[in-house]
Amino acid sequence: MKQFFEFLSQYWSQIFIFIMAIGYILKILIDWNVKKTEIKFSTLTIERNETIKKFYKDFLYIQLKLQDYLIFTKSIEKEKASKTADELNIAWEIFFDSFSFLKLFLNQKYEPVLDQMYKELYNLHAEIDIFYRDVFSNKMTESEIKSKYDFISIEIIAKKISVSLRNAQNIIRENFGVKHLN
Repeated sequence: MKQFFEFLSQYWSQIFIFIMAIGYILKILIDWNVKKTEIKFSTLTIERNETIKKFYKDFLYIQLKLQDYLIFTKSIEKEKASKTADELNIAWEIFFDSFSFLKLFLNQKYEPVLDQMYKELYNLHAEIDIFYRDVFSNKMTESEIKSKYDFISIEIIAKKISVSLRNAQNIIRENFGVKHLN
């Protein structure tokens, strides 16, 4: 024991420097790890926020294109409706991509609700697509089209879209802990 204390008293400065060097190396490693986690979290947060913005933008664009499409289709303006139908199909593809990407950032407990919403919107897209084909195929009379597709109106579509958007907003708010501001 006496030798140990003699060793400490003789080499105290070197021991102190050695302990400080180990402490400094540990500090660098911890700082590096914290910074790496911070960068990862920051990048993930930025990406999540951009995904939510893109989702809303795409959702609102779908709503706008649907209204345009229904206006042109109801007025039987084939050229404008055809152009709008093409734009609408592209908008649906972009929207479904952003919808799928948004699901990556949400808790899995919301997956059944999101899948149901996705299915409803996809079915709406399919119904509108079939409606478009029937309207411009000239195989059905206008009264047949109106009776078969009485559910396709701007008001009904807008209601379905707004209900889906409200559900998505609630899920996003709940998932990220954002309170609804009234």
